[in-house]
Amino acid sequence: MLDAISGLLGAIVGGLAAIGGAWLQARNAARLQRAEAAQQEKQRRAASAEHLQERRRLVAGRYLYQLGDAGESVRHRVDNWAHRGGPVFAEGMHPGYWEITNLYVVARALGAERVLALEGVYVELQTLSSNGDVKLPQRAVEEAVRQTFGHDLFYYHRVALAEAVLDRTGDEFRLVTYTEFLRRYEDPEWNLKSLLEPARQAFDSLRKEKFEGLEQSLASLSTCIKELTAPHDTNGVETL
Repeated sequence: MLDAISGLLGAIVGGLAAIGGAWLQARNAARLQRAEAAQQEKQRRAASAEHLQERRRLVAGRYLYQLGDAGESVRHRVDNWAHRGGPVFAEGMHPGYWEITNLYVVARALGAERVLALEGVYVELQTLSSNGDVKLPQRAVEEAVRQTFGHDLFYYHRVALAEAVLDRTGDEFRLVTYTEFLRRYEDPEWNLKSLLEPARQAFDSLRKEKFEGLEQSLASLSTCIKELTAPHDTNGVETL
């Protein structure tokens, strides 16, 4: 009888031990699975963040830097125009220089901004701000030019000015260089002298009291771009 009881107790203890061992094994397996899942999620987030950071760098390099540089060129040109006797000095040294370079400087800024619209970049640029508080205003340059020149430069006059410096390669657009623009301007097939005549006349009739608003708008855009991108050298100042 005692042997039977002892055997039964042994079986019960053995069964409990087996159950306990299986429970511990299952618990350890679940813990390992959770740890592995957490590690995989961490790796996935790291890969996603790395991909986003790389995309930010590409977008900044492809679009924002050239827009910022072009906007700064206009701002420095306005400073030369308003405060440094730019037209008088330039035309005295090189007749015709001020007019053609004005067209290119403003066209380049409008063109750099138009690329953002043509390639649907504005929505993607919002990801450049980590908290979403800083967003690139749409068509900031175009709006600044519109407010400066008013009815002297209609919408499609501004579009023509912007697209005069654009070149399309496949599905992407690029800004042409100054020498490329000069060749286009002198080429009758482009008809730029006629297309850009309203812009040339608007520049000639611009009143100095309009300069301050244009400078402020471009300065605000420059600040926004700096906040959206990594710090970079912006100390270069356009000279005559």
